[in-house]
Amino acid sequence: MCEDYRATHGVDLDMDTKDFAAGRKINCPVLLLWGATGGVGRNRNPEEIWRRYASDIRRAKALSCGHYLSEEAPQETYQELRDFFAAGELKQ
Repeated sequence: MCEDYRATHGVDLDMDTKDFAAGRKINCPVLLLWGATGGVGRNRNPEEIWRRYASDIRRAKALSCGHYLSEEAPQETYQELRDFFAAGELKQ
C-alpha cells in the first residue's frame, strides 16, 4: 500500500504527465464518485478535472460523505456501483 502512494509522486506522475501531453485519455466507461464533505468535494470540481483525463464519464456524483465513500456511505456507494455495472449500455 505504501509503495502505491510513493509511486504517485514518481513513476505514476511521470507516466501520467507523458500521457496527458500526448493527448491520451482513459477511454473505458467511467463512474466518477467523490465525497461532498471531503477535501476533494470542498476544494475541487472533480467532474471538470476528470473530463481532461477521461473521455467517457457516464456519471459523476458527490456522495454525502467525506473521503472514505465505502466506509462513510456504504449503501449509497453500493447503489451507484450496482447501477453503473448493471447498466445495459456497458454490456457487450
